[in-house]
Order: sequence, then C-alpha cells, then structure tokens
Amino acid sequence: MGKELNIGWREWACLPDLSPHPFRAKIDTGAKTSALHAKDLQLSPDGTRVHFKMKSTDGWEVLDDIDVVDHRIVRSSNGKVEDRPVILTRLRMGGREWDIHVTLTNRKRMKYHMLIGREALEGRTIIHAGSSYLLSKEPQI
Repeated sequence: MGKELNIGWREWACLPDLSPHPFRAKIDTGAKTSALHAKDLQLSPDGTRVHFKMKSTDGWEVLDDIDVVDHRIVRSSNGKVEDRPVILTRLRMGGREWDIHVTLTNRKRMKYHMLIGREALEGRTIIHAGSSYLLSKEPQI
C-alpha cells in the first residue's frame, strides 16, 4: 500500500463517530478484531442496536442506539469464550481515518480500554513493538 503509519505498541486513537475525545489504545496483533470497553452494555431485544458507555480522556460518555452489524464468538486471552456485539465505526490515528469493526465487551480490569486488532491495522501500519506513542506523545483530536 505504501505510506503506512509507523506505530508503537500503544498509541493515541479516536473513534470520531462515537466521541470527539482521544484515548490510549493498545495495539494487539494477537487479536483479530478490535475490542472496546463497554460499560453498562444493553442490547435491544432484537440484538440490532446497542446502548453503552465508553471512556475517553473526557470521562464516561453515553452512546445510545448504535447499530450492531454482527455478533462474534471471541476467545479472550484468559480463555473465556464470549458472544460479543460488533459495531462498525471510524478509527482516527496519525491524522488518518478508516472504518473498523469493533467488538464491545467489559474490559474494566484491563489497563487499556481499547485493543486495536490486526484486521484494523493490516496494510495501513508498520508496528514497532519496542516503541510507544510514535504518532504523538500527547492526545490528538
């Protein structure tokens, strides 16, 4: 593709369709799909819409009536199998934006509220595993 973003194992990111505020994200090539911490997750009765809270640098934000585009069975790093709703949203990093699929789950015990998986990164990034915040040391909108 050329002109890939050089990123570290953690970066500032933004999901502009969900919030204008940036957050720290962990880059995880071991995960196929990206995952976002969703607090107070509630699916509509038919499973096609979701309501949840997400955390950014500005605190907790309530997101209501987001379309669910899929459901995926995911095995977490601790071996737990979970059926997760998937949303389609834009990811912004390093001044670029692209669409990604994101599973919603409870990550409250994890240091990073978002993992960016390899589907979102493939063909767009070069990952420098020994570096952090190569795109910006400070949050960027």
